[in-house]
Amino acid sequence: MPDSTPDELPASPQAAPSPRRRRVVAVAALSTAVVIALATTAVVLVGGQDAPTPPAPTTSSPPRDDLVPRIEAGAPALGSDMSEPAPDAIYVDPEAPDGGDGNIARPVPSVKAALDRVNAGPREIVLRAGVYREEVFIGRSKTVTIRAYPGEEVWFDGTDPLGGWSADGEVWSAAWDKEFSSSPTYQGGEDSTEENWQFVDPEHPFAAYPEQVWFDGVALEQVAPDAVKPGTFALAADGSHILIGEDPDGHEVLASTRQRAFQVRSDDSVLRGFGVRRYAPSVALLGSVVLEGNRDVVDGLVIEDSSTSGLFVTGTGSTVRDTTLRRGGLIGATANFADDLTLQGLLFEQNNAELFNQAPVSGGFKISRSRHLTILDSVFLQNQGPGIWLDQSVFDTTIARTDVLGNAGHGVFAEISDQVRLVDLLIAGNGRIGLKINDTSNVAVWRSTIIGNGLGVSILQDTRRASDPSIPGHDERRPIPDPGMTWVVSGVEIVDSVIGELTGSERDQGSQAAVPLWVQDYSSEFDAEAMGVELRGSVLYQNDPDAPLAYWQSTPTTVDSFFDLEDWWTVTDHVDVAAVDETPIGADHRLTDAAREASPEQSTPPAEIAALLPADAEPGPGAIIP
Repeated sequence: MPDSTPDELPASPQAAPSPRRRRVVAVAALSTAVVIALATTAVVLVGGQDAPTPPAPTTSSPPRDDLVPRIEAGAPALGSDMSEPAPDAIYVDPEAPDGGDGNIARPVPSVKAALDRVNAGPREIVLRAGVYREEVFIGRSKTVTIRAYPGEEVWFDGTDPLGGWSADGEVWSAAWDKEFSSSPTYQGGEDSTEENWQFVDPEHPFAAYPEQVWFDGVALEQVAPDAVKPGTFALAADGSHILIGEDPDGHEVLASTRQRAFQVRSDDSVLRGFGVRRYAPSVALLGSVVLEGNRDVVDGLVIEDSSTSGLFVTGTGSTVRDTTLRRGGLIGATANFADDLTLQGLLFEQNNAELFNQAPVSGGFKISRSRHLTILDSVFLQNQGPGIWLDQSVFDTTIARTDVLGNAGHGVFAEISDQVRLVDLLIAGNGRIGLKINDTSNVAVWRSTIIGNGLGVSILQDTRRASDPSIPGHDERRPIPDPGMTWVVSGVEIVDSVIGELTGSERDQGSQAAVPLWVQDYSSEFDAEAMGVELRGSVLYQNDPDAPLAYWQSTPTTVDSFFDLEDWWTVTDHVDVAAVDETPIGADHRLTDAAREASPEQSTPPAEIAALLPADAEPGPGAIIP
């Protein structure tokens, strides 16, 4: 089992573009995670062995595109904010001449010019309609709100037109003077050489190259210089030219010439009501929008077509709400050392567009080394990787009223973390495990529907322990051992939920059948009872009549397969579920009458869980909103 490499976390983060293949110092490094391979037989004697070698990190089949979220999330239409600007606002118009004083009649032409007029905050900067081709840095001393003018649409665009084309046969070239790092790592170095542990899939070798080109608004695929044809582009071997395979005469050809739209280091700053598109951050630059202050806010933004990551957050108490993150080349958003972070009303869709390997980082959202995370009323849709990934000592997470649909990886993945509450989730159609709980303790799953995924719920333990300081993944701000972070599965309850209707996942199940529930300790130290796994009031559906309902760690060295409840109940009194023989979910993901009648008696949720349930949720397993 490969170990991950400790990340570098500079005390005074600095990040700037650097030449290709040269080291880039990251603002804050995200960690790699150890992928635990899964057992290959229906009954496994695990003895004292470590977890097996991880599976090859190839990308899986495309995400499903036939699932419709039950809730609305994401940014409202740009230009729909009609709130009045502050009386002392500074106005910006990208078409304004130099020499303005920033009032509404004489706006300045750039956000940088507006920031130069801010001596002390807080101050509001109001953007008139148009396209802003800028990279904005907000230093620690300037607390500002940057927002669109009421009713006007504003975009920050990372591209410029390419011109001066020359033809060589069926290939056209234009001069290129940018030097972007193509390192696929957060430390700015080469990709891992360890087997099965690389960011870049060999089938998609240009994933980490940040260059992007659009031909009449259509993104071109990057290829090697000798493979250019219509629909593609390449960077010349010496980096001096962009090559395309179609005559640009009479067409608009745009290339991403900027790496970051916003880097915010001040506290209490706000970005509201505009779009950010086509920026080209290298992996080590962390995102098109980077928040490093405390209590910063992103509100109503659209962040799309970032070459790697759309948004990165660190610091304490920040909020991201009503925001869309789509088609990030690697991932929609990441966070590290991001305590008290709240995400509400977010839409993550079609991220990992460049088809990086699913591990160590990809998909919708990944957070590490953080405390007190809240995700509410959000949608994670069709990302080419996991939907939500908690990794490396994330403590105290609440995810509620959220849909995780059609992602190619795991739906929700909680790894080496603690204190996780999952309430009223719809986790459906994900290519791998719907809910994967790995080395994570104190997990409460209430009134959730986990249906139509590769596997249902997996609760897995491996040999990692937080008491060992040599194992990567600790929050360096906490003591070792940290009494609140053990990396040992304990206290996992699944209550009033629906699990089943599996599609299978070769990457996770090996030669095993896909099952609704899988509980296993690869370290051979605990059985399911010692891990505190409990199911109450839930409904399981195994759509393969020849496959078991569950794999269950009956003793520390034995995983048994259970095909019926009576046999399962002989080894545990912590499983109160009904097994149904037809799909428990009908139209709009609602529980069928037959499943409702079969379901065990429901539990009264504790106050902290009840407060997270929507007022109009149906009674019974799943709590789906009609």
